Amino acid sequence: MGLDQSAGKWMQMEWSHLKDDKGKPKTYEDFGPYSWRKHARLHMFMQEVYHRQHQDAEPEEVHHFTEVTLDKEDVNRLQEAIDTSYIEYFCDGGFFWGHQFQEEAVKEYADLDKQFCDWADKELDNGNEVIYSCSW
Repeated sequence: MGLDQSAGKWMQMEWSHLKDDKGKPKTYEDFGPYSWRKHARLHMFMQEVYHRQHQDAEPEEVHHFTEVTLDKEDVNRLQEAIDTSYIEYFCDGGFFWGHQFQEEAVKEYADLDKQFCDWADKELDNGNEVIYSCSW
């Protein structure tokens, strides 16, 4: 149990070990390619983005498979948040979110967060949608 987070886009994936009747790998839809586990401050950031987009939403509405669509401004803000160790996105609760070790998660995921921002910028420049989702 706990906060599982993904970001990216819906992609067609292949099961390398499962083949169809023609010997081709079976495919399935999956979401990615980025994932985190209990990155509480990233989730706090994404909640803020969601609430800017949906001002009538309940405070805890970013949960189980809610999709948050990001634009260039959001990615720029995320980069700023990463550069400041998410100082404005302190998580004061959420037992299953890993708030107890959020400072460690910020350090552990810093490189992945930056890679995601670089990837998201390129995807948005190419006209593609970039989405964040989570479950716990």
